[in-house]
Amino acid sequence: MVRGRRFGLASLFFALLSGFVEAEVPLYEAKARLGPVASPPVKKARWAKLDRTLNAWLEAQEARKFAQQAGLRSDGDAVQVYVVAAQGAEEKVQTFLTERGCTKLLRAENIFQCFADAPLVRAAAEQPEVLVVRVPSYYRPAPWETQIGLRALTGSMTTEALTAMNVPAWHSAGIQGQGVKVGIIDGGFTGYQALLGSDLPPADRFMIWPDGTANMADTEHGTMCAEIVYDIVPQATMYVAATVTEVDIVNAVQWMQSQGVKVITMSQGWLSWGPGDGTGTLATAVNNFVSSGGFWANSAGNSRLAHWQGSWVDNDGDGWLEFDGTGREVNCVTDGAGNCVNIPAQKRIFASLVWNQWNNPQTDLDFYIVKWDASSSQWVVFGKSADTQNGQVGQRPVEENFDVATTDQETAYGFAVKLYSGPTNVQLEFFNRFDNNPLAVNVQEGSLTPPADASGAVATAALHVATLDLEPYSSKGPTNGPGGALTGGSVKPDLSGYAQVSCNAYGANQCSGTSAASPHVGGAAALVLSGYPTYSGSQIRSYLESNAQDMGPGGKDNDYGYGRLRLGTPPASTCSTPGTPSGLASSKSSVLSGETFTLSWAAASLADSYELQFANNSGFSGAQSYDIAGTSTGFQVTTTSAMTAYFRVRAKRTCGATGNWSNTVQVSVSP
Repeated sequence: MVRGRRFGLASLFFALLSGFVEAEVPLYEAKARLGPVASPPVKKARWAKLDRTLNAWLEAQEARKFAQQAGLRSDGDAVQVYVVAAQGAEEKVQTFLTERGCTKLLRAENIFQCFADAPLVRAAAEQPEVLVVRVPSYYRPAPWETQIGLRALTGSMTTEALTAMNVPAWHSAGIQGQGVKVGIIDGGFTGYQALLGSDLPPADRFMIWPDGTANMADTEHGTMCAEIVYDIVPQATMYVAATVTEVDIVNAVQWMQSQGVKVITMSQGWLSWGPGDGTGTLATAVNNFVSSGGFWANSAGNSRLAHWQGSWVDNDGDGWLEFDGTGREVNCVTDGAGNCVNIPAQKRIFASLVWNQWNNPQTDLDFYIVKWDASSSQWVVFGKSADTQNGQVGQRPVEENFDVATTDQETAYGFAVKLYSGPTNVQLEFFNRFDNNPLAVNVQEGSLTPPADASGAVATAALHVATLDLEPYSSKGPTNGPGGALTGGSVKPDLSGYAQVSCNAYGANQCSGTSAASPHVGGAAALVLSGYPTYSGSQIRSYLESNAQDMGPGGKDNDYGYGRLRLGTPPASTCSTPGTPSGLASSKSSVLSGETFTLSWAAASLADSYELQFANNSGFSGAQSYDIAGTSTGFQVTTTSAMTAYFRVRAKRTCGATGNWSNTVQVSVSP
């Protein structure tokens, strides 16, 4: 998600809003070039199977400080790593890691994720069954996502997209998500506790993945997504998972499947999470979930303005990529009006470079961050990613500059790519997380971020909720072709959701980006499943795509997909509301802790089952719910202090409708 902005006369105003100010760095040809690097030093690493970051961590005098500065996730003296096993050796590697004390161990295919100290990292690099040990490709947030704790999350806000989606008609028909389990995967859910029972489901219908290594309080981003889903399906049960790596996500999906979740929405994506051709670890997980009957909505990405792709061009032979083919070797972050922008001091810079050699890459490229040095009036190297790519099994065509903090003085920054060795017939692309500010040389096509490229994912573009215009940052298709080629891909995104809506996480009309669009689609999918409980994920997808309002050229296109998300007429006539249970009573008015008593009530018309709620307050805040097949049940309350237990019951139908609550019964419980 990013906030929309306009260019032209108002460019300075919007640049200031995004935290940047215009720099006196026009894109003159001379100022967009870098000097040649003569006789680049030979890349040497003491541990050949370790990436550059882990090698540097092992050599650092202050390892903990280095880990913090490098953006590594750590646990004491251990850092989080990926240990990639050779095919067929997965069980042996897992046994080795377990026996050597690799903590918080998770697995996705042949990739093992855990926290390892220095001796264990060295030992893993010496195992013949291990291909490579590297730092995970972390999801990195855009600047707006890191403003944690700026709002007190109280009260209630509702997305303005409900009417445009035709949700009120479904709610009026009694379809509100009953019987549906919906999953939300995101980077964090800051402040969710304060919203349970108001802008999020009550605690008994809000389930948290227990095995994640990400912090639930890392960001409000997931809270935003959960709020939007709850506005659409307030009666659904919600399952949430805080994730930051591919392995996290795969394991979260497996947990959700084990809980019976049929709809998942995820507003995360990263360029190096796959070739962009619908393959890779995450794409496989998404497609497996969908093939088992599930529905997956995914943000298409916010990289339309912050993305470049093309073939290698170096006309002057100095080893630096020319982004426009005419000598421009620095691609800086701009204001959209021809000027680089000053990035504030101590801002984090996240960027990723990939190229189409996903099977044992032979071309070795290095990815640089450069900054404008006003004293010398030239670009100077600020940081670089320089892993080795020489055809070794387990290597990836990926270079990432992440968690690189700008200097103490604001100045302009840009990106450059250097050929270190190998063939030059490669196609490459990169993006950065200053989503709102166009690159000097920007390529909009192909700016989707994996796993939105997965065939099973419903990739979601973003429309302004008030104007229904496509948001300027919303990533554009198509996907990449086989192996990451820049041709031969498929049309994406698939649907267009809504942005610039209101939610507690970020405020009125501040919840935006394809990050907000995706939970609108996921919530709509859950609502359809509630109305049509027998639908598979593919049937839900077909329903949403066939009811979408075409927004671009006739048919599916690379901007809007099939068009604007809109639900059809609800299946009201197929699911009449059941009656209200009467005469709820308890066999005992007072009991001891752990003593059994019986709750009973008169049957309600059209009831297929009943929902019994228990709470320690008359308002039923934080109530626990129980599904009851008949009209009575035994119950026990265990407590260490005196309390009053409150009970109520309502009828349910298998088609999704629920009736009104019965009378309330109180039972006094003594310890």
